[in-house]
Amino acid sequence: MDYFDRKIAFVKKEHLPLCMNTSTIRFKSLNKEFLDINYFYYFLKTDFMKRQIGYFITGSAQLNFGPSHLKKMKVIIPPLQTQKKIVQVLKKAEKALEKRKEVNKLLDELVKSRFIEMFGDPILNSKGWKVKLLGEVCEMKAGKNIKASDIYDENSGNLYPCYGGNGLRGYVEQYSHEGNIPLIGRQGALCGNVKYAQGKFYATEHAVVTQPTVEMNSYWLYFLLTQLDLNRLSTGAAQPGLTVGKLNFVEIPMAPITMQNQFADLANQVDKLKFKMQKGLEELENLFNSLMQKAFNGQLFN
Repeated sequence: MDYFDRKIAFVKKEHLPLCMNTSTIRFKSLNKEFLDINYFYYFLKTDFMKRQIGYFITGSAQLNFGPSHLKKMKVIIPPLQTQKKIVQVLKKAEKALEKRKEVNKLLDELVKSRFIEMFGDPILNSKGWKVKLLGEVCEMKAGKNIKASDIYDENSGNLYPCYGGNGLRGYVEQYSHEGNIPLIGRQGALCGNVKYAQGKFYATEHAVVTQPTVEMNSYWLYFLLTQLDLNRLSTGAAQPGLTVGKLNFVEIPMAPITMQNQFADLANQVDKLKFKMQKGLEELENLFNSLMQKAFNGQLFN
């Protein structure tokens, strides 16, 4: 993990006391009449600061930097009153972002609560549905091997999504499957995670392609699998994994197809709403980043 993936946190008095490990650097303002610590918190997130840290980063296998590097870095410090104005504007913008993210979380909770309301806890089968083995109602096969060099990070427009054991790995020039199909990750610490692939896609050998062999709504099956906490069934310490053989014997409640379709319709409507919300969130994030750059470039306040 490099600097650009690391988190910058603001610790308030009510969070104290706390314990920090050696990979954490603490900042404390020594002169509140000169530097507003809230301003400095936002400044650490700027591209200007990231470029400086990128210059001082050392190491190859394990990228790192320390306080000695930070002491050499430059900080743009406008008058204290201007700092406070910048903080006020950025806090309002950041709060708008957090509210939009909270809405997405609430939508996820809505779908989950509706599922439990309709079908109960699938592990306990609290609604008393007829139970079938997953292998009795689904065909499950691991995907196909593919070279890492054949997987691209970005989609040029003519590529297909490639799913591995932990979800989307990238994009490839050919597809192995087509349809709306749940995929179960079968290897690694996150084995048992479930993704829903749609259209043409490629599934690697670390993903289990799960296709119903009886009348069943594939989206309902996908959501059901997410609620079964399949990771609890993994074996192996150094390299946790799930075999198709083990998945075959997972018990699932068989609710009526009409109820499955009813739930899937609701979930799809919520997903469409989430997609629109995500587009709006991305626009807000772009606006926030633009606001950040203007604030620290002196374009927001003279």
